[in-house]
Amino acid sequence: MKAKAHWIAALLGAFSSLSLIACHTKHQRAPEPLPIQEAASVPEITSESEEEGVQNLVFKLGDIDRLPNGDQRFTATGTYRGNDVGVEVNLRPEPAGDRFGDKTSYLGVVVMRSLGSRSDSLLRAMDALYETRLSPKRMADETVFSGLSLGGDPTHLRSGAVELKLFFESEDDDRSAELYLNIDVQRSRVVLGEKDPEYRKAIILALTSKGK
Repeated sequence: MKAKAHWIAALLGAFSSLSLIACHTKHQRAPEPLPIQEAASVPEITSESEEEGVQNLVFKLGDIDRLPNGDQRFTATGTYRGNDVGVEVNLRPEPAGDRFGDKTSYLGVVVMRSLGSRSDSLLRAMDALYETRLSPKRMADETVFSGLSLGGDPTHLRSGAVELKLFFESEDDDRSAELYLNIDVQRSRVVLGEKDPEYRKAIILALTSKGK
């Protein structure tokens, strides 16, 4: 697992910018946006963690804002044991790069930002679900991940479902981590999924404020 993380780090390091890079040569017209379906209520984040030993956390997708610099921003909110939890997510797109075969993929940055008490509660919920016993007090103001698209177009979230693999890079192998982030605008939901339980401690540490 750690050897793979080094390979991924080398691949991502080959790009001079950690912003979403579309791997195609021709400019493409933005697809027609799909409407966000209003969910009846925010979900219990563990409601879809069916597979034993794997924690895939589900959230309600908030409105998607496109910022002047091209970032796309949205909130992911839910509940855990009656407590409101959530986090803000930013995606950072860039102009088109190279195309490989008939598949378009993207590299870039995914930033998770704290919403205050809701994010602190989310971090503590993840610590409990992951059984890491780190007892974090406060989520970091922001945590930066490198992102690799596995499906969909992350430069236009309203065009359809998007699947991303996130990497938290560290010189310390024990602090490097991988996880999944799926955004589905039509179903108004976000899923934060586990890549491997061995990354649990590193994920909690990455999201925790240095002052705890």
